[in-house]
Amino acid sequence: MLKMKSISIFLLLIFLVFSTFAWSSSKSIAYASSSWKLVGNAGFSKEFIPSTSIAIAPDGTPYVAYPEYFTNKVTVMKFNKTLSSWELAGNAALTGSTMYISLAIAPDGTPYVAYQDLLIGKAMVMKLNGAQWEPVGGAGGISTGLADSISLVITPDGTPYVAYQDGNGYNAVTVKKFDGLSWQAFAKTGFNESLYAFISLAIAPDGTPYVAYQDIEKDYEESVMKFNGTSWEYVGSAGFTGTSAGFLSVKIARDGTPYIAFRNGGAWRQEEVRQPSRQRYIRVMRPIRKSHGAAAMQTSQLLMRRVW
Repeated sequence: MLKMKSISIFLLLIFLVFSTFAWSSSKSIAYASSSWKLVGNAGFSKEFIPSTSIAIAPDGTPYVAYPEYFTNKVTVMKFNKTLSSWELAGNAALTGSTMYISLAIAPDGTPYVAYQDLLIGKAMVMKLNGAQWEPVGGAGGISTGLADSISLVITPDGTPYVAYQDGNGYNAVTVKKFDGLSWQAFAKTGFNESLYAFISLAIAPDGTPYVAYQDIEKDYEESVMKFNGTSWEYVGSAGFTGTSAGFLSVKIARDGTPYIAFRNGGAWRQEEVRQPSRQRYIRVMRPIRKSHGAAAMQTSQLLMRRVW
């Protein structure tokens, strides 16, 4: 029986790393026993960073990628456990940064990073070969036009997959994989013209690609689609969150269950998601409201389960 569960929160701390937006540097935090502690020194980036992406190598080494706001470079750092400090992965930062950046580690320990190259506007995928970063599939970018909201994953067999907002496809979703020589699109580029932004890609254990995104035609709610071998189809109903959803993240459990995390843009007391056909989403946690500092912030914690 296929199920989907989702967790909605206002500000989501993704496992180890978060970026502070008060013109500060990056921090990395690990969970040790019953509390969180810093991994290395706090604020190890050289300047303000607007976003981060984290990945853990097979040997347990944390890597963090981030765009540098002022110098327009992509920096990838790894944690040196012997020295207990962060160091540059490779011999130099990458040019052409943006707010959209995605980091992944291959099963052999090779770091990959995907981002929009501001010099050409296209999606770029780079991998670390020894001390040098090199393009995956050519230096001219993997997209035919502008690409935003880029999401990168590596399958257990080492195949890179990328999803992005395709400027040549009316800002719709495009998903591609690298076949060893070139990047190949699934079905077609721009397969859903409802896309606004906030794309997240995941690959199920059976190799099925899933993509989550914010859907304009569904009042900015979240939709999830999967590739069935010949075409893309909705997982459940389109726009199932019942409220606007941003900053999405989708992951697939070992048993094939998709999990979705997103920022709840609606009121803190949100109605249950509608029940179409034989499919429904069931809320099993109630949203809560918290305050942060002087400004009140709405924090919605929502767990949904999709039942057939």
